[in-house]
Amino acid sequence: MKNNEQKQHFRSFGVISVFSLLGLCILALYPVMTSQTGENGHKALHRAEGLAYQLVEIHKNLNIQQPYRSIASEASESHLGAPEGQIGMDPWGHAYQFKVLRSSTGKKAKVAVWSLGENGQSESQREAFLGDDIGVLVDIR
Repeated sequence: MKNNEQKQHFRSFGVISVFSLLGLCILALYPVMTSQTGENGHKALHRAEGLAYQLVEIHKNLNIQQPYRSIASEASESHLGAPEGQIGMDPWGHAYQFKVLRSSTGKKAKVAVWSLGENGQSESQREAFLGDDIGVLVDIR
């Protein structure tokens, strides 16, 4: 009976140890994980999402005979019906980038909108936002 109690005690201690180590890892990584998503990062992500949904609506309703439309809240010279371009300004003063991604069949599938981040350099690839780039992908349905 005493042997079973010792085994149970060890199991409980092991579980507590694992959770303690996990907590320490999270505390250690928290500053790294939040450095890119500080206040400006959250603003950039929220704004990119809003722009992406507006671009989705433009591309869903785009008709070849219609002239390119613009987003009312943006004073951008970019043609928003184009497959890629720039729109608006992120919290660091850089233009947001956008690109319409096509499926393997050539149909419009997604709109990507991203901020170049604080360093102002594009580090992203197709559907992956790398470095300090912050962005969203929205399906065109």
